Amino acid sequence: MDKLTVAVAQTAPALGDVSGNLRAIERVLAEARAAGAELALFPELALTGYALQDAVADVALRADSPRLAEIAALSRECAFALGFVEEGELGTFHNSALVAAGGRILAIHRKRHLPTYALFDEGRFFRPGRGITLVDLHGWKLGLLICEEAWYPQTVHDVAQAGAEALLVLANGPGRGVLAGERWQTQDAWRELVRYYARIYVVPVFLANRTGVEEGLFFGGCSAVVEPGGRVAAEGPLFDETILYGELSRAGLRRARMRNPGRPVEPPPAFDTLLFPPAAEHARR
Repeated sequence: MDKLTVAVAQTAPALGDVSGNLRAIERVLAEARAAGAELALFPELALTGYALQDAVADVALRADSPRLAEIAALSRECAFALGFVEEGELGTFHNSALVAAGGRILAIHRKRHLPTYALFDEGRFFRPGRGITLVDLHGWKLGLLICEEAWYPQTVHDVAQAGAEALLVLANGPGRGVLAGERWQTQDAWRELVRYYARIYVVPVFLANRTGVEEGLFFGGCSAVVEPGGRVAAEGPLFDETILYGELSRAGLRRARMRNPGRPVEPPPAFDTLLFPPAAEHARR
């Protein structure tokens, strides 16, 4: 596809309510399809809510479970990426992102950097992933990043170096630091961050950040569609649920890269092999 329309869903998942959250996801997918979107991006842990603590095991799904296959089946008309709790081997759990298209699972990415400081406690309940993930969707190489991963420049560089033509960022960014007007310091920080990556790597960036209140955490939304080069094409409101729309365009990407051919992306070292088939986790060996 020379063009791909992306719907960025800024949702407010209910804590622990997988069935209710799935109904909300289905409504968004229906609206996205009606608007002509080929891909919908949902926030981190959109299926379960964030502050799960000891309820992690209650909402976890194995990659080969019939329930997850049923969820993937919703992608027959519109591909999607969404966050969920994955049950791994020997009773381990992962903060993961599922990518599905054509009614099947294309990839599952496990969050590599788990924040365990200040108000975050992920390291107590999840095991970190080991690598990066690129998904081939309709001829586009899409790099996946889950929240904290976007704050590690080396991880983002690895994804760009592997050939990502767009970055999909699934986030649960709580709001902190009230500024003048209706913005928070954290939301401005996210905006600056994704604009920087769009500019330096000349890739479009799609940020899906949740909204709502959960266990004393206030999630601010401010999801964004950022064009290659750093212009913010669309931005969500501070609190309300919404759907943003953006476009991946071969012609637009070509023009942007002609203007900035000096992207800081070099071939991987000879000893480092990256494999990224569409339906696999992509790990550095």
